[in-house]
Amino acid sequence: LNAPTEVVRKVARRGLNRLSRDEQRYIPPLAEIQTDDPAYRQVIQEIYEQAHQGKGNSGDFERFFQAQVLWDETMADGIARFVQANPDFQVIVLAGQGHIAYGYGIPSRVARRLDN
Repeated sequence: LNAPTEVVRKVARRGLNRLSRDEQRYIPPLAEIQTDDPAYRQVIQEIYEQAHQGKGNSGDFERFFQAQVLWDETMADGIARFVQANPDFQVIVLAGQGHIAYGYGIPSRVARRLDN
């Protein structure tokens, strides 16, 4: 379900807008990658600040957040596509807490795709 590690790392280093067309083929379209949830941003910022203890800057956080959202969106896209193609199946996903806590991350992004 996950985006390739090298693609996520590039986003964390350089940002979503720096992905090549070839790299973008592994992820949902950029227009579907939503980074505008202020509550989720706050949760991720707290995690980031704990991990970096004040040593990062706002640009570093933004790229970190984009990488986190990229994981969420890519996994959600894969789950939604599977559910749509296989409506009689139940899907179980093992994911880290940061991708599911409070319904942010994967759950809300799958729901957004399946509500369309």
